[in-house]
Amino acid sequence: MNQNQALYKTLVKPVLMYGCETWKMNKSDENKINVFQNRCLRRILKICWQDRITNKEVPEMAEMENLSEDVKRRRWKLI
Repeated sequence: MNQNQALYKTLVKPVLMYGCETWKMNKSDENKINVFQNRCLRRILKICWQDRITNKEVPEMAEMENLSEDVKRRRWKLI
């Protein structure tokens, strides 16, 4: 894990996920969260659109899970 990934995990992700246990999520919200995460990770990992790396591969390369999955897991813990 490089320094930028560590900063993303410690600074950006907690701010984004604040209060996610109470969010009402639908497919478009999940998509928006995952798009934001993929944009950030592509910039951190310096992946260009010409590299032909799928959105499913990007979180795997960064050793993270999709934020929408994290939101679902947190909501189930709250219940």
